[in-house]
Amino acid sequence: MRNVFRCALPLAVLACYAGAPAAHADVIRVATVVAENEADFTANAALVPTFVALLKKAPAVKASFSGTDAGKLTIVTTSVWPEESAIKSVTDTAEWKAAAGKLKYKTYTAEVLQLVP
Repeated sequence: MRNVFRCALPLAVLACYAGAPAAHADVIRVATVVAENEADFTANAALVPTFVALLKKAPAVKASFSGTDAGKLTIVTTSVWPEESAIKSVTDTAEWKAAAGKLKYKTYTAEVLQLVP
């Protein structure tokens, strides 16, 4: 999937503003994993459905998106949440930590951005 970053973040922002009350600011979590080589990328890409399933099980998640970019050896998940504490209720679970522990990467970045109404 090309241009993962260009597509995932605007979609998440759009999902937040579609029906979100003006007084409430949601948060977006963007996690990017860049593999060292193609073998690591393939292993990471195989984990994307696991992360998607875990995000879909989360009762607080408002929207989630994922993608891969084989050319850049990158996978990304973007999710929209009502508040930062809701993210931790998923990422602090043993199930999430087990999946994340299987990632092979050169760089891993997880950012939480607050939307400003």
